[in-house]
Amino acid sequence: MKTEKSASYLQTTFAGWAIKILAGLSKSFLLILSVRYLNINDYSTLALFWSLGSWFILCSFGLGDALQNHISHCRAIQKNYDHLIENLALLIWPIALFFSFLFLLFYQPLYYLLFHRIPNATLSPHLFACLGIINILTILFSIFYRISLAEHKGHYYFIYTNIGSIFSAIITFLFLHFFKNKNLLYIILLSWTLPSFFISLGNYFQYLKIKTIIYLLSKIPVWIKDPLLFKKLKSSELMILIHRGSQFWLSYLISSFTFYLDYIIMAQTLQAKDIAIYNILDKAYRFLYEFYSIFLLSIWPILAERHSKQDGQGGQHLLTSKLNQGVLFIIILTASILFLKPHLLIVLKNPDLTLLSPTILVFGLINIARMYRDTYCVGLYSQSRMKTILINLFFQALLSITILFYSSHYFGLNGLLVGELIVYVSTSILFLPYIYPRTPSTKIIS
Repeated sequence: MKTEKSASYLQTTFAGWAIKILAGLSKSFLLILSVRYLNINDYSTLALFWSLGSWFILCSFGLGDALQNHISHCRAIQKNYDHLIENLALLIWPIALFFSFLFLLFYQPLYYLLFHRIPNATLSPHLFACLGIINILTILFSIFYRISLAEHKGHYYFIYTNIGSIFSAIITFLFLHFFKNKNLLYIILLSWTLPSFFISLGNYFQYLKIKTIIYLLSKIPVWIKDPLLFKKLKSSELMILIHRGSQFWLSYLISSFTFYLDYIIMAQTLQAKDIAIYNILDKAYRFLYEFYSIFLLSIWPILAERHSKQDGQGGQHLLTSKLNQGVLFIIILTASILFLKPHLLIVLKNPDLTLLSPTILVFGLINIARMYRDTYCVGLYSQSRMKTILINLFFQALLSITILFYSSHYFGLNGLLVGELIVYVSTSILFLPYIYPRTPSTKIIS
C-alpha cells in the first residue's frame, strides 16, 4: 500500500510538471508579449490586476482545502462522500451571490486604491467590476478541482488549473498578429479571465447535473417546513465541512494581509516602473517555484492519510526531503537569472526596465524563506490544525503591514524586498519547522 501511495503522488507530480511546463511556457510567452507591446503604465495596471488573484481565493471560504482533507479521511476509512459533494455544489450559488454583491459594493474604492498612481490608467472601472465577478465565480467553481487531487488523480487537477493560461497566450498572440497592439490590455485581461471561468464551470457541472439541481430545489419547501431543520444542519457533514473551511479561510485572510499586501503597498508608494520590475521578477520566480508547489499539492493527501493513521514520522520525512530539494532548486535558479540577466533584458525589449543584481539576490532569499513557510504549512494544513498557524500568521500580519509600508516608502523597491525577507525569517523560518513535528494527531472529520 505504501509503495502504491508513493507511486501515486510521483505520478501526480510528474504529470503536474509536464502540464506546468506547457503552461509555464505559455505564461512566459504572454509575459514577454505584455512587456514588449504594452507601455509601462498599462503593464503596471496588468500587474496590479493579476495581484488580486490571491485575494479572490478568499471567496472560496476555505472549502476546497476542507473538502480535500475530508475526502482523504473518507478514503482512509472507506466512507462514501458523494452526497456531501452534491450539497456543497448547491451551496456554491448563495456564496457566489454574497461575494459578488460585496465586490460590487466596494469595487470603486478598490479601483482607486490600486490604480490612482498610474497615469492615464486604461482599465475602466466597469470592466474591472465585470472581471472581478468572473474571477469570484471561477474561484468558487474551482473548489471541485480538489476532488481530483484528493482521489490521487492530480493530473486532472493540474490540467484544469493551467489550461486557461495556454488559451490566454494563444488568443493574445493571434490578436497581435491580426490587429497589432490596439486595445491589447483589454484582450489580455479577457483572455486571462474567461477561459479559466468556462473550464471551471464545465468541471463544476460534472459533479452537479442540471436534473440534480432541479431535484434539490424542489426539496427546499420540504426542508423549510421541517421543525428539526436547524438541528439537522448543525450536525450535518456539510456544516462540519463549512466549519473546517472557515478555519482555512481565516488563515488565508491573515495570510493575505501578511504576504499579499506587497502590490497594494507598492500601488501607494512606488512608481509604475518599480511595480513592473517587481512583477517581472515575481512572475519568473513564482512560475518556477510552482514546480515545487506541485510536490506539496501531490503529497498533501498522502500527509492527510498518514495523519489519520498516526504516521507522523513518515510525514515529517516526506516534508524535509522535499524542502532540501527545493532550496537547492532556488539557489540554481537565482544563479541562472544572474548569469542570463543581459540576455533576459534583450528578450524583454523594454527600455524602461532594469534588473539589478542585489534585487535578484533578495528575491532568491525571499523564495527560499517562502519555501520553508509553505512546506510546513502544508504539513499543518493536512492535519487541519489551524490554531497554531493562525497565531503565527497574526504576528506576521502585524509585522508585514508596518515593515513593508515604511521600508518601501523610505527605501524604494529594494527596501520593500528586504522588509519581506525580514517578515518571512522572523516569523516562519524561526518557528514552523519546530512546530510541525510536535503537533499531536487529531481526527479530521468524524
